[in-house]
Parts: sequence; C-alpha cells; structure tokens
Amino acid sequence: MPSPMMFFCTPQKAYMLTDACRTLRNRPVGKTPGGVNARPQACEQCALASRVDARKVPTVTLSAFLDGRMPAAERN
Repeated sequence: MPSPMMFFCTPQKAYMLTDACRTLRNRPVGKTPGGVNARPQACEQCALASRVDARKVPTVTLSAFLDGRMPAAERN
C-alpha cells in the first residue's frame, strides 16, 4: 500500500492528502440529500486535479509532513 502523500491545495489554501482531494472531487455538486456533503466550491473549478492525479504537484509523505516538512506551494 503506497504511503499517503500531502500537497498544498491552492484553491482550498490548505495542505491536503492526495486521496482526500479525489474524495472531495467525487462528491455531488449543488443541493444534496440529507446526510451527504456537497462538493466544496473551490473544488468545482480546480485546475490542480489532473496534476494531483498524475502526481505532478510537490508532495511529501504524511510521516514527513507530521515531522515538520512541508511540500512547496504550486506556482501558477
């Protein structure tokens, strides 16, 4: 099982797991039935999604992140 990877999500302005990024993008858009969270607005027009899936954004492992190392912010 691959190690969880952290990256800086520019639209969310937060450090995030690559798996969490995919999960947020798979949520429904707009109104949702009770108990289901909608996709965040920042994820709707995200340009990083394809680069996150291809692992072309600066990342660090979760353990390195917890030790204090930070991935570089993506520059546009």
